[in-house]
Amino acid sequence: IIPELEIISDKELVDRIYQKKNLPQDNRFLPVDQGGVFKYFHLEDIIGANSYSETKKLYPNVSLGNEIVGLAELEEDPRNKANYWIKFISVDPKYQGKGYATLLINKIFEYAKENNYSLEPSFYSDEGELKLKKVMDRAIAETGVVIVDGHK
Repeated sequence: IIPELEIISDKELVDRIYQKKNLPQDNRFLPVDQGGVFKYFHLEDIIGANSYSETKKLYPNVSLGNEIVGLAELEEDPRNKANYWIKFISVDPKYQGKGYATLLINKIFEYAKENNYSLEPSFYSDEGELKLKKVMDRAIAETGVVIVDGHK
């Protein structure tokens, strides 16, 4: 199966998770301690009281067939609409090591370049630093996308 890449809205992601029913139909999107597979993704951030309706959230994802196997979150910086925070990049553990996080990073940078957005990565976890920092640095060099360092 050829991986498909797309960027969807928070509403589109919720629709895929719930499939027009009252409870999530894809349990892989539950919190990790409840059997979910996407580290750092919290469903309540887009459906509950924690959701920030004033900021736009986008979900770059990699799918195999109808199954999302890699997910990232971009959130519009409320102080600068031309900047997006990369909140997380996560791949289902069953599909790690196949280059899906790299595909997500490339899609994020392509989207930012096409739309003249700058990007601000969140802090790297130790695992993210080890696996993704080099890929991110390469994408920066290849695309020329401006990286904002909000951690100074």
